[in-house]
Amino acid sequence: MIVDGGFPHSRGSHAIPGRGEEMIRRVLLIAIMLFASVSVYARSYMGVGVHLGAQHDVGTISKDPSVKIDPQNNAIVGFALKLNLGGFFIRSGVDTTFLINQGEVLENTDEIEYNRIHYTAIPSFLGLSFPIHNIGELYMGGGVAYFMGSGKIKSTAFGKEDIETTAFGYGILMGIQLNIFSSLHLYMEWEYFDARSEPITQTQSTYDWDNFSVDFSGHRVFLGIMYHII
Repeated sequence: MIVDGGFPHSRGSHAIPGRGEEMIRRVLLIAIMLFASVSVYARSYMGVGVHLGAQHDVGTISKDPSVKIDPQNNAIVGFALKLNLGGFFIRSGVDTTFLINQGEVLENTDEIEYNRIHYTAIPSFLGLSFPIHNIGELYMGGGVAYFMGSGKIKSTAFGKEDIETTAFGYGILMGIQLNIFSSLHLYMEWEYFDARSEPITQTQSTYDWDNFSVDFSGHRVFLGIMYHII
C-alpha cells in the first residue's frame, strides 16, 4: 500500500537535512565557545627577556655532501622584546654569537680550509599567539633579520683572510612561554633563517672575481627568561 501521495521515502529524506543543521549549530557553538575562551585568557603585555642559545653549521663552508667537514658551532647570547596584543605578537631583539668550534674541511677537495664567523643579528617577527590557560602560551610567526658578521677564513689559494660583511634574511619562529610567576616566564624558541651575504672575497686563483659569500642561514634554538614590564 502506497502512502503520502506515492512518496514512501519523503519522511526519511527530510530527516537528513535536520541532522545536518543540528551538526552545523553544534560546530558553530563550539567555535564561539573556543573563541570566547581565547579572548578571555589572551592578555596584552610587553615583556623583556634574556636568553642563551646555539646555532649549528654556521657559515656552511661546503654545500657538497661528499666533502667531509667539521661544521662550525656558535653559542648565542640575546635580548628579546615582545609585545603581545591579544592573539597577536611582535617580537624583536638583538643576538650576538660566540665561537664554540671553527668549521673545518677535513679533506683537500674544497677551496676553503676553515672558517671562524661570528655575528650580531637584529630579528623582527610578527605572528599569532595561542594562550594555554594557567600554563602559558604557544606562538608562531614569520619575520626578517639583519646580520652583521665578521671573522676569518683560510683558503688554499690565498691563506688566512679577515672578513666583514652584512646580510638581510627571512625566517620563521616557533615558541612556547611557560608561567613561573605572575610576571616572570620561561620561554623556549626555535628559529630558522635564510640569509646570505653578497660575495666578499676570492678563494681560488684560477679566476679573478669574488666567489665566497658568508652564509648565516640555519636553525637556532633559545632558552630564556622573560619579565612582563606592562
